[in-house]
Amino acid sequence: MTDILDADTGAPFASNTTADLNSASAKTSEAAAKVREIGAKVQAKAEKAASRLSDQLNTATERTVEAYDQASRKARQVAETVDPFVREKPYAAIGAVLAAGVIIGMLLAARSPKVIYIKPGH
Repeated sequence: MTDILDADTGAPFASNTTADLNSASAKTSEAAAKVREIGAKVQAKAEKAASRLSDQLNTATERTVEAYDQASRKARQVAETVDPFVREKPYAAIGAVLAAGVIIGMLLAARSPKVIYIKPGH
């Protein structure tokens, strides 16, 4: 078998090449182990974040359901209180709602910015 010689030194590559391959293989194994370790850490953090997000979503859902139930109960109470008045005096109820609408409309209109256009003179 003929050894391959280095052009500069004339030394055979065979012994150095095996050592270099072993060193490269060890470094590749170390790098792969580090990549697996980092991957495991990233996966653990992602699972923890997903769990936290799921908990927050469940909490928000529960709060929304509670708020809806509370608003629904209050609306029923108001309806039960107002219903006899509306049945006895329907025109007064319409007038009260109309007045409230006008007042709310005026308040909202007062908050909006006023823009005045001036037509240029000829």
